[in-house]
Amino acid sequence: MSSLRSIIRSVKPRPFAPNVSRLIGPNHDGKVLKPFVYLDYFRGIMPKEPISFDYHPHSGLATLSYQKTFPMSYTDTEGKEGGTEGTLSTGFQLWISLPPGVEDGESMSQFIEPADVPVVENVKVLLGKYKGGKSAIVDGYAQCMTCLDVTVEKGTTFKYVFEEGQSTAWALPYEGKECKINGETVVFDHLVIFDKVGESITQTDLYTGMYSVHTNKESLDKGQKRILEIGERLLAEGKIHEQVNLFGPVKRKST
Repeated sequence: MSSLRSIIRSVKPRPFAPNVSRLIGPNHDGKVLKPFVYLDYFRGIMPKEPISFDYHPHSGLATLSYQKTFPMSYTDTEGKEGGTEGTLSTGFQLWISLPPGVEDGESMSQFIEPADVPVVENVKVLLGKYKGGKSAIVDGYAQCMTCLDVTVEKGTTFKYVFEEGQSTAWALPYEGKECKINGETVVFDHLVIFDKVGESITQTDLYTGMYSVHTNKESLDKGQKRILEIGERLLAEGKIHEQVNLFGPVKRKST
């Protein structure tokens, strides 16, 4: 019989922007939860028009945007576009630090239609696999981790058995008032961090820039150099009207 993992810490959401809370950051719990280095949680009254963010640079990271109940559109650095439609107000953005050998690679994006997200019983499979359901995300690195959106009705229990090699774990109850996880009461909107099987909790230093998170200094330098190169291309293509810097957002070209 498998033993339950202990909850070692509960994290209260930190205000980050209007209607946005940050639950994981690379200089806080991201050191313990690596490769999960950011988790932003959107909740509140959102505009009916799709949310659009100006171009801003990142490197060394993969992002899972799960806009459950409000609209969002995006254009990536390669010109690919995607987005969702809706008017309600819950969403998440999970940032994953890429491993050596992957963090220096070319950028890519994939948009998954809501109808293409696998649903198994009361579980939506966002990353990885669960009971025969497999995420539509094609990236091989993403398949070694699991991210699920689980609906637990009153009087029922959900149990997840970790895949081999999965040591880092967290959970976020985001609807309702409170629930019990492994016998402990957990408050709505608080992230809980679990102990790791067979090892103590360790903290790992990360090499960070303003918008970059890498495993080593060399990759950080490469990532920031590539950001500047992409900025020069976007400027030449007329998509932005000022040179990219490594310390803030960049304005789009006015039309």
